[in-house]
Amino acid sequence: MKNTRTGRRALSPAFFLLISLIIILAVFVAAAVVPSGISSMNGKGTAAGSTAAADENSGVKEMNPGHQEQVPQEDSSLQGNAAEDSQKTDSSSETEAPSSEAAETDISGETAAPPAASSGDSSALPPSPSAPKTPEAPEQTDGRYAYFTFDDGPSRNTEKILRILAENDIRATFFVIGRTDETSMQRYRMIAEAGHTLAMHSYTHNYGEIYASMDAFRADFQKISDLLTQITGSRPLLYRFPGGSSNTLSSRKVPMTEMIQFLNDQNVQYFDWNVNSADASGRNPDAGLLVQNVKNGLKYRHNIILMHDAAGHETTVDALPGIIQACRDKGLTFRTIDKDTPPSHHHRRD
Repeated sequence: MKNTRTGRRALSPAFFLLISLIIILAVFVAAAVVPSGISSMNGKGTAAGSTAAADENSGVKEMNPGHQEQVPQEDSSLQGNAAEDSQKTDSSSETEAPSSEAAETDISGETAAPPAASSGDSSALPPSPSAPKTPEAPEQTDGRYAYFTFDDGPSRNTEKILRILAENDIRATFFVIGRTDETSMQRYRMIAEAGHTLAMHSYTHNYGEIYASMDAFRADFQKISDLLTQITGSRPLLYRFPGGSSNTLSSRKVPMTEMIQFLNDQNVQYFDWNVNSADASGRNPDAGLLVQNVKNGLKYRHNIILMHDAAGHETTVDALPGIIQACRDKGLTFRTIDKDTPPSHHHRRD
């Protein structure tokens, strides 16, 4: 009995150890068999997903070889919308005709303002009165011209006349008298700086003094010549006799031929007029009548129009726009008088 019990005690631990090994083996086998079945059912999807991920990572690394980590990708729906908008923009830019007033886009993609008009562009606004005029085209045989002349200035009307002429891009000839006050000196400069011609109309405009003798005429001429030379820097070369070359007062003391010869010796040309606005026929005659007077007189190839820039001739200012329009209706070209202008003489016995 004692030996039997001792053998059982010796076998029991080995037996239980064997049983434990068998159980552990069974559990291990079972654990290995079940996941393999599941893997066999989903093996294809897992492999495909792994391959796509590997390809994507590979693509990112190729595009960004300097980066070690994958950068976040934009939402594909947003990329698609942006591409669609880009295509629409490109399409509209091809189908719509470009506007000359539209803003331009430079190569950087920024929108630039429309280019400013070139100063040399003929469609642009007209040039400043003080700017040099472009050379005129050769004179046509059928060309007809208007020469605005203003006597007796400068005056309080000078600025108004200059403003109207500037608005219409017209140059005129101002036959001025002598005044040395600062306001008058400034008006002389305004006339010259605006591109108009300063010409002589005597210094005093006093018939009794100017035509008293040949010496008196020479002295008066010298004074107005010196004054305008001081303003412009060059000697004036145009003269208009007070009262015109046909006035009756001058011939009582000095023959007109002597005064004309004196002007010729000074290389100075004298000009009368062939179209009279009659603005000196009374104090402030009706502006409409002045326009009609000029309109009726525009029948020459070279129309030298007499007007006055003096106090008491405010309706001349009022009539000036209408006179300008009357000349344009006749197809006349505006010019200033110069040495090449055919002279208009009322009285010539030289």
